[in-house]
Amino acid sequence: MKSKTLRQKNEPTEKGVFVPTPTNSSACFRGIVLSAIFTVWITVVGIGYFFVFSIGYILSTVLAVVFSLTLGHWAWRRPLYWDWTVLDTSTKALVESGVFDSGFLWGTSTASHQIEGGPHQKSNWYHWEKCTRNGGKTPCVKENQKCGDAADHWNRLEADTNLMTKLGVNSYRFSLSWAKIQPTEHSFDHAVLAHYHDELKALAKVNIVPMLTLHHFDHPLWFEEKGGFEEVENIQLFLDFSLRVFEEYGSKVNLWCTFNEPAVFVTNGWVTGIFPPGKTNPQQAGIVLRNIMMAHVSVYKLLKARSLEMGVRCEIGMVKDIFQFEASTWWNPFDRFVAGLAENAFNRSVLNFLKTGHYSYWVPFVASVYYVDKSAPETSDFLGLNYYSHYYVSVWNAIFEPDENRKLFPPLDGAVMTDMPYPIYAEGFYRALKQLSEVNKRTPIYVCENGIADSSDDKRALWISRYIFAMSRAMKEGVNVRGYYYWSLMDNFEWSEGFNMRFGLYHVDFNTQKRTLRNGSNRFVEIVDALKQQ
Repeated sequence: MKSKTLRQKNEPTEKGVFVPTPTNSSACFRGIVLSAIFTVWITVVGIGYFFVFSIGYILSTVLAVVFSLTLGHWAWRRPLYWDWTVLDTSTKALVESGVFDSGFLWGTSTASHQIEGGPHQKSNWYHWEKCTRNGGKTPCVKENQKCGDAADHWNRLEADTNLMTKLGVNSYRFSLSWAKIQPTEHSFDHAVLAHYHDELKALAKVNIVPMLTLHHFDHPLWFEEKGGFEEVENIQLFLDFSLRVFEEYGSKVNLWCTFNEPAVFVTNGWVTGIFPPGKTNPQQAGIVLRNIMMAHVSVYKLLKARSLEMGVRCEIGMVKDIFQFEASTWWNPFDRFVAGLAENAFNRSVLNFLKTGHYSYWVPFVASVYYVDKSAPETSDFLGLNYYSHYYVSVWNAIFEPDENRKLFPPLDGAVMTDMPYPIYAEGFYRALKQLSEVNKRTPIYVCENGIADSSDDKRALWISRYIFAMSRAMKEGVNVRGYYYWSLMDNFEWSEGFNMRFGLYHVDFNTQKRTLRNGSNRFVEIVDALKQQ
């Protein structure tokens, strides 16, 4: 990373130091221009309403302050950056930190649709991959790729379980395929149910603790055709499925995730339209996210009650993804306002619901959804966190930038980019852990996904070193992290990106299905081996 993005020269304190976002003259000029336009516009409005310039001027000043400070209140701080040249991210330093005990879970994560292949399924994603967007001009998956057999994990359970043992991990997070288990509304496939029993037996044989996810972006096509989570009454269908699989596997699985990344699922499905059902309706997005919050609470209560009847122990939680949204120019009221809106819709809407029971999804003029359930704060035995990076928001780029890759979330000059359109930003992982801990300081946190798309494998070791260091720093400051799951065990079908994004610790040749441990992944193996021995 270029020096100007890490300008902090003194060793940071234990809590880190918030330092200025790198700026340059052109960014300053753009901010001045936008602020001037805003002030002139408000002044004209003031003149039109009050016919007195002084009142218009005062109004413009007051509204400018409100616009900048009140509406952008979630994005007011400048991003945290550490000087990595003075930080010790070695394995020895992690061991000496003393924060990782013998009960800490080290694992990897996957999702059924992304790796399994197996029996033919009619899911929302199976259908989506055959469709196009933009009037037939754009395939729904890049290069018109299809998931197909994916990594053929369905037929390679024992071999892939052995790959986990070679990593030294003691846990594995994966999802159940609702579409395979319940191919029609009124039938369950017993062969599929038996298959997941076999997978759980294979994990138990090598002492790997399973963590199951009930909904990881895909669900049956029949559920989608009934309106999916757009309709409140369909929540009962998800409850029926959840209860059925809990009764099936509850005696073998203690850790259950209700939903994976609800904000990503909703934003991509109902705002950007790159996930099924491919809609661009922010108001509907707010409703769907609300319904998912309702479903989480209902599933939690249902399964906890059933666990008492079955005499089994279970811990249930939701997996929240956090991407911070930062103002590209921190003092620019436009950037701060938009960053604040994104932060509220993507992060705060869910976190506030889990903390207080109050749900608010608000985007000016296009979305306004509110809901209250006072029991929500009591429906998290743990909090799951998926964290990758952060985004910078630039209104100027959104309007004037011709390069589509820099238009919505332009990266900082000098940032170390992953293959995905975001940089390595381990400081954000630390921030996200601290933020999530504020929901309930007593509730344990599991990092359910963290990993890098790096086809050249020249940044993976750096990512692992920095992000696990950031986690250890948060833990040293009292954040109760009980497990870390690297995304992903192996290369997979990365949704709308197809097979292009290589997240796996193991490289997969999708022509031969051969798995090969990447050189960069050895850093993860080294850390896990050292910390498990404490």
